[in-house]
Amino acid sequence: MKEFEPVRNTPCPEKKNFVPTNNPSEKTMDVMMSTDPNPLEHLMENLESDRRIKAGRVIREVTNTLSEAEQSLVRLVYADDLSVSAAARVVGLNPPAARRRLKKILAGYRKALLAKGIGKEER
Repeated sequence: MKEFEPVRNTPCPEKKNFVPTNNPSEKTMDVMMSTDPNPLEHLMENLESDRRIKAGRVIREVTNTLSEAEQSLVRLVYADDLSVSAAARVVGLNPPAARRRLKKILAGYRKALLAKGIGKEER
């Protein structure tokens, strides 16, 4: 198996940002998380003005229900562009726990936005 390591770690020539996920390192996970745009910002960009204002209110409401550490985590990753690993250190979490927490938080935002009729399922 060791003879396959150099091949496994070779970058994809067609997609430079591709990273294998079969045994991702902390750095690999940061690259994966950082190549995705801010999902809330992406949603807001695709809404017309009145729906953008409504979405902003919903996002603030959900954010206000989060703990201080969760609010900091969201702000550090999505507003300040810190890597998940760096943000995790700031709030006192290990990187995998921070990734799980962010996934749960984003799911909460999505659920609240969909409940107010904002999002992909509105068609």
